[in-house]
Formats: sequence, structure tokens, C-alpha cells
Amino acid sequence: MGQVNSNAEGIMDIFRYVEEVIIDAVGGDNVTFEQELKTDIGLDSLSLVAVIVGLEEKFGIEFDESDLDPSKIIRVQDLVDLVGKHI
Repeated sequence: MGQVNSNAEGIMDIFRYVEEVIIDAVGGDNVTFEQELKTDIGLDSLSLVAVIVGLEEKFGIEFDESDLDPSKIIRVQDLVDLVGKHI
């Protein structure tokens, strides 16, 4: 049971950093897991690259090119999952 709680806390920590990087890139003050990056938040392809680079720098990771398919990075949750996969 503690493992589930620990994982949930880890996901929320990742989310907070993802949220911070998104807000730094495009402004705003509220990001949720379910929001779509393009339609809800207004990220264009250049902003998405800035967010991805910001996440790599924040977490000290490097994403594989195969992970960066824009058709698979639709929602904030997708970014959280991507970071979680690499840390």
C-alpha cells in the first residue's frame, strides 16, 4: 500500500515540475493532467520543443528521439509519463 502512495507522490512531484516548465514557456497559472497541450494550453511546435528541453534540463535527462513523436504527446499527462519513464 505504501508503494502506491509513494508512486502517486512521485507522479505529483513530476507533474509540479512539468507544470512549472509549461507555465514558464507559455504563461498562465493553471495546468491539469487532462489538458491538451495544443488546444487547451496553446503550445505550438516551437513551444513544445522549449518545454521538452526545459524538462531535460530540469531532470538532467535526455529523451530518445523515438519518444518525441508529437502525435504521442497530446496531453500534460503524456509529458508526465515521458519524464517518469526516464528518471
